[in-house]
Amino acid sequence: MDEVHCLTEWGNEFRPMYRNIGKFIKDLPNSPVVAAFSATVMPDDIPYIVKSLHMKNPVVHIGKLKRSNLSLKKAFVKNDAVRYAKVRKAVQKYGSKGKIVIYCTRVCDVEDMRDFLIEDCDISASAIALCHSRLSNRAEQEARFRSGEAHIMIATSTFGMGVNVPDIRLIIVSQLPFSVASFYQMAGRAGRDGKRAKALLLWNDADFQMNLDIISDTDDHAVEAANELYAICESSDDLHDAVIGCFAKEGE
Repeated sequence: MDEVHCLTEWGNEFRPMYRNIGKFIKDLPNSPVVAAFSATVMPDDIPYIVKSLHMKNPVVHIGKLKRSNLSLKKAFVKNDAVRYAKVRKAVQKYGSKGKIVIYCTRVCDVEDMRDFLIEDCDISASAIALCHSRLSNRAEQEARFRSGEAHIMIATSTFGMGVNVPDIRLIIVSQLPFSVASFYQMAGRAGRDGKRAKALLLWNDADFQMNLDIISDTDDHAVEAANELYAICESSDDLHDAVIGCFAKEGE
């Protein structure tokens, strides 16, 4: 079972489907060997994953967490005008270096970002691909991005599952994600060819409040995860070190 973080992550459409896998395993006539993999599982989530997948005394292996070729940076944006200005500057800087992915929280934000790039940044519509859950031609959009026909992908967290594009040079996470793990999943799409790449996280208090409103108060674990990322953004700590520290709470 790959991408096992989907069992616990808010903000992706795969969560309900993944939660049915444990039932499928339990109903099999013979108990199979189960292996689960992810690049971003929090230590506190491991017991839940083990229980959900009916694993018995599993061996837990945590590999190397920090990628030396990947730079993680954060920037507070007091309003959307500043947010879009940051996006414009980053896209102009990295546009000639390779592919770019811009992550947004909601489908409407994806569409607004596309309109901004076309109308305010003079980027051709043919250079942009989109990925979100409502698209009927999602596979075609992803193929355009992989081939290089479109060098910018604007997407919700839907983009990334099973996708391996090696030459992504820049990830812009344009709004605060739901958790540290969600952010690192997005950032980890960059620089898979081993060459230098950057992930830029843009955030403000309104993003955080929007996430809390989406989560509501029905899931304490999700609220804790949102608070953890917000605290990291507010701190003066190096973003990469702070993120890795969350995954290594109980030691590597």
